[in-house]
Amino acid sequence: MTLPIAVRASVDKITFMLYPNSSRVFLRQYTEELIAGFCARWDIPRNFFCKKVSGYGYSFILPLSEPLDYRTPSNNDGKPKMFLQICSSDKQRQRIRVEISGYPLTRTDYYYAQKWLLQLTGNDFDCLETDTIKVTRIDVALDLNKRIDELYFKVIRLGKVMMFISKDGKIESITHGPDNRLLKVCFYDLEAKAVTKGKNGARRQKRNGDAKTRAELRVNPNITLNKVLTEFDFKKYFDRIEILDPRFLEVTDMPQILKNHFAAYGYASTLNALEPAQREKLQKSTKNYKYQIVEQGTLVQALQDELRKTKGLYHKIDFSDVTSKNCKTAKKCNKRFAHMLGKSVKRVDNFICS
Repeated sequence: MTLPIAVRASVDKITFMLYPNSSRVFLRQYTEELIAGFCARWDIPRNFFCKKVSGYGYSFILPLSEPLDYRTPSNNDGKPKMFLQICSSDKQRQRIRVEISGYPLTRTDYYYAQKWLLQLTGNDFDCLETDTIKVTRIDVALDLNKRIDELYFKVIRLGKVMMFISKDGKIESITHGPDNRLLKVCFYDLEAKAVTKGKNGARRQKRNGDAKTRAELRVNPNITLNKVLTEFDFKKYFDRIEILDPRFLEVTDMPQILKNHFAAYGYASTLNALEPAQREKLQKSTKNYKYQIVEQGTLVQALQDELRKTKGLYHKIDFSDVTSKNCKTAKKCNKRFAHMLGKSVKRVDNFICS
């Protein structure tokens, strides 16, 4: 069976580690200059902008292609942004933890990220090479046009399931797997989230279109970006997801108590509660009611196209070819980047190409 949905697949978050050649002293100096200049430019109190989190001396969020609201962070939900953590307590090797998120992310967003990172590292382009960027997490979003309460989910080899119920008694999200596993999958109701977020939720729902449920795969590859682009296999993770049509409850001869358990706790939890023989029998009875999310080739190709957008992060623009589309787009981004930074940051001219 194929799920009749308008499929949309995207990478809405990527987390990676950078290892700049700058010494700890210079990295701290560059960071202090950027924080002071940015806060002065936009009249943001430093304690609103930068904090110490998880053993890092500096933790702050920078805008990409859209401005951010630092006084009301909930207004930034879904906007493209970059979360940075700099100067870790580990003094053996300098590293910068980078988290780029937003829905959707474009190549322009990654280009803005490149400009910020060059500003922070003293124009160290070597740390932005694909064989030095270590990708620690990728979040893949799959949008479905069925409500979350119209589907049952199971993720193979992820037995732990958490279900969150909203205050009006509806299912808000279902999470499979703990945080420390290579794969974690979360299904959540986009309509419920839109209701709880007020005006921002209405804007989010308009962006989501016909999508009613989002399946989010959180994969922790721990490999360099060049291997993610050339070798990483998303298909094996999608093959582990099973989505069941609840109509099978109307035709199956399973006991009523089992149907009630199924309706209350879902597919995965019911299987976990059964003995092996009963579990196998139930899996056979549901075989003809399993949806295929989408054709695997189409899905993998869509994600490869998404990952190609990261080229904006590591690609050097040739500004000598003034007629090229990349050059024209980069010049527009550079002007906006200079506006975001303001004149209070001394090294702006080093990175803005006129």
